[in-house]
Amino acid sequence: MRGRRCPVMSQSHGIVYGHGASTTIIIVLFILLVIVLKAP
Repeated sequence: MRGRRCPVMSQSHGIVYGHGASTTIIIVLFILLVIVLKAP
């Protein structure tokens, strides 16, 4: 079994996915706000 690679990979992926998720959520919310403001 991969003893040395697993924890490092999981940590790096967790950091990347965590930052990616937060940024994407902020971008999506901003786009939705712009659409709502421009719609009427």
